[in-house]
Amino acid sequence: MAQGNMRKYAMLIAVGVVAAGALVSVSLQRNTIKPEDTQGAIGKRDVYREGDSAKVAVDQNGAPVAVRELLKSSPEFKALAKDQAFQSLLADKSFANLVKDGAIAGLLRNDAFQTLIKQSAFLALTRNDAFYQLAANNGLANLENSPQLAALASAAGLNQAALVQLVSSNAFHSLANNGAMASLSKNESFQQLMRQDAFVALAHQASFASLVNQASFQSLVSSYSSQQLSHELTSTNLSQF
Repeated sequence: MAQGNMRKYAMLIAVGVVAAGALVSVSLQRNTIKPEDTQGAIGKRDVYREGDSAKVAVDQNGAPVAVRELLKSSPEFKALAKDQAFQSLLADKSFANLVKDGAIAGLLRNDAFQTLIKQSAFLALTRNDAFYQLAANNGLANLENSPQLAALASAAGLNQAALVQLVSSNAFHSLANNGAMASLSKNESFQQLMRQDAFVALAHQASFASLVNQASFQSLVSSYSSQQLSHELTSTNLSQF
């Protein structure tokens, strides 16, 4: 009887040791499972963090959520999204800077600016450094009577009569007294933007002016780097919208 009891105890101890070993093995396996192994069929997903332009929230089709939502909610953004000039402008850092601080929005709705942006003499003038230097020193409103007008005409490739006609026009006088224009004329981003053919091509379009004034578009531009936003838009399947 004693031997039988000893055998039973030995068997119970052996079973206990095996069970304990199994529990340790399972515990070790759980501790070595990698987070990405638990994702299974849903795959890896980047998590968007505010200020992290390298990772953006995307939907199930791979389109950035912010871009997709604006395509659905803004007819102007949807219409302009396929325009190569607009795509090019989105990649321009000068444009992004001016949209972010709202500086360009009001100017695009200014009637005088809209009149002048269509005139070749005004474009020649605003693409020249001498114009901005003179404006910074004397102000736009005093340009008509500046003794340096002849030199400015020469620098801009204009004859003096054409320049006098431009700066004495009602539209130029109105713009010269516009606070936004006075401030922007000293802004390097604006000076660079006025040299961009893409901006000039879009500036007189009502849909573009409307879009730049939309808070949702301003927020979108602020959430991306200029290069990234252009890339996200061009890589989105626009035929879905």
